[in-house]
Amino acid sequence: MLTTRTWFLGVVLASLVFLSTGCAKAPEDLAGRAAAALEAARTAGAPEYAPEAWRAADDALVRARTDSEAQSKRFALVRKYKATEVLYQEALRLAKLAESAATEARTRARDDADALLVAVRQQLADARSLLDSDKGRALLVAPRSGPALEQLRTEIEDLERSLATIDRAIESGDYAEALRMGEAARDQAALVEANVFEVLQTGRPPRRQK
Repeated sequence: MLTTRTWFLGVVLASLVFLSTGCAKAPEDLAGRAAAALEAARTAGAPEYAPEAWRAADDALVRARTDSEAQSKRFALVRKYKATEVLYQEALRLAKLAESAATEARTRARDDADALLVAVRQQLADARSLLDSDKGRALLVAPRSGPALEQLRTEIEDLERSLATIDRAIESGDYAEALRMGEAARDQAALVEANVFEVLQTGRPPRRQK
């Protein structure tokens, strides 16, 4: 009887050891790869240049970690990480997509910022040409139009100096900021050019001049 009981206990213990060693383990390697991929997307500028793709990847990683934590709190013999693995794989996939999208968007932003800077410089050059025309020089000494044209010349010079800040933003890789500043400069340059043209046409200060 003792022998039978000893044998039974041995079987139970062996089964428990087998189950314990064979229980599911958290996909730590996959979790690390997903986290690294998300960090690579961040470094590529995804939060700013590909915000939707970034949020999707970040949310996916949060879901995967939440599921992994929930499984880790369960009894070891009933833990299941298959769904967790799928979630981490999805987070990894989305993080790589976010990185790719950010890289492409940064390249487009750089090209757009360069093109915008060229366009603004041309706008200012055109405005200067109007001021330096025969009619512009004549109106510059007129009592009504002269002060307005002097103010517009000052605005052109201020805008030209501000372009150096846009150049520095491009050189530093802050293409989004360069675009924002470039668009503002473009709008202001267009207004200045229109105001100069109006003065030359009417001989009076422009209605849009502040």
